[in-house]
Amino acid sequence: MVIDSLTLIGISSGLFAATLGVIYWAFAPQMPFLYSNARIQARSKYLVGDARIASLSDMKNLTEFINSMQDTEYADAIENPKNIRELHIAIEKGFINSIIELKETSPEKLNKLFDAYLMFWESKIIKTFYRQRFSKMDHNIDDSVFPIGTINANIIKHLHEAKTIADLKVVMNNTFYKEVFEKDYKNLEEFEVCLDNLVYKNFVEVISKIKVHDANEIIKIFNTKFDILNLLVLLKCEARDVDEEKRKKLLIENNTELAKRQDKLIYAKGVADLVELCKGLEYYPALEIALQEYAKDNSLSHFEMELMKYYKKSVLGKELYHSQGAYPLFSYLTKKELEQRNLLIISKGIDSGFTNKEIKELII
Repeated sequence: MVIDSLTLIGISSGLFAATLGVIYWAFAPQMPFLYSNARIQARSKYLVGDARIASLSDMKNLTEFINSMQDTEYADAIENPKNIRELHIAIEKGFINSIIELKETSPEKLNKLFDAYLMFWESKIIKTFYRQRFSKMDHNIDDSVFPIGTINANIIKHLHEAKTIADLKVVMNNTFYKEVFEKDYKNLEEFEVCLDNLVYKNFVEVISKIKVHDANEIIKIFNTKFDILNLLVLLKCEARDVDEEKRKKLLIENNTELAKRQDKLIYAKGVADLVELCKGLEYYPALEIALQEYAKDNSLSHFEMELMKYYKKSVLGKELYHSQGAYPLFSYLTKKELEQRNLLIISKGIDSGFTNKEIKELII
């Protein structure tokens, strides 16, 4: 049977079209992110890398620290701070601007997701005011509190004017956070956990609704972060012999393997027993290393350091397999968040007269 040239051309065209269809199907979820992913790759070159972070801890004073940052994206913001507080505000504002910049250069469908992400930092403002009013402190909250997302300048103005918890409730009555203020709390921790739960659940709900590529991996970033916070709370409760029922109220409600063990973890008999109850979880190796150091000096800081190192490794280790789409955006923000943390710690350590060895021990 002889196949004429027109038939061959038709078959070839069909195969080519089918191949294009398969390629499009495979990469379609990532295509809207091509521009923002390219921007991320470019911006990543300006991150303060591990080597630079380590060298900054060797600076003798804040002037040297600031001068050493002149070839980074922080240069303009931290040019003339009057004190350590102003320096920290500038660094924190730089991080918030990174989030806003990503929102502006990402697909429009992600706007709500970035707004939900910003709420993690909005909640810090709310906690600051609630903490002061709950503790009935006399001094005013200074300009270290600045507008973020829906907590705009007008709301902050009214929060400053609020004198009591009841006043704060009135100010927040028309905001997303209204339901948190409808309850009475016995202590600050319960309020803060309730607020964290609200923000976390909202983020998961938003990312689930907009059906983002790699949504489960992005949620995993936050689940890991909140698992670590829960572990640190449990460790502190264990060291301080906090009542078991109270411990459960201090935990963020995320749906993870660690969360499924909460009913056992809250009844741990000592720090070593708590670590043993985590056997089989992804955090166990880090906890085991920290436990060895804890045995030497009874400092819980070893657990925070090892768990945060694991968090960094966990998030950044997936970049190669999730190099396109929404994941690189949140991986980048994780790097920026850790970068901010390190810069705050280093500058505070320098200002407080810590040795470079002491500072380096606190760097992630």
